[in-house]
Amino acid sequence: MKEWFQLLSEKNDIVRRQVELNLIEKEEDVERKEYLLRKELRALSTISDDIKTRDQKNKEAKLLQELLKTVEERNSIEQRKATTQEQKQSEAIGFAKAKLRSSDLARNKPASNNNPNNNCVVS
Repeated sequence: MKEWFQLLSEKNDIVRRQVELNLIEKEEDVERKEYLLRKELRALSTISDDIKTRDQKNKEAKLLQELLKTVEERNSIEQRKATTQEQKQSEAIGFAKAKLRSSDLARNKPASNNNPNNNCVVS
């Protein structure tokens, strides 16, 4: 039973680590995207609104909308990372409790029925 808990724990650790790595990869992509958007916006902001073309103003508006979506996406990723961490802690507590119950059951196991003094007869 102890071996089963250990294998299950290892499997969950591997799955959780894969999820964490995927989130880290997404987070890096979002940060890169955010950096590029901010860079483009800075370049457009150096131009006075009086001399910006309609295309430049439209591009600036689209970049701002995209930047907002990117920030929301980053926040979502952060939330998922926090949730994953909470699940990890919950599972660790659950496995610890299960191991304790398992070891308590093993310690409290009744003695073998081979002892003649343990045989009870009900008439």
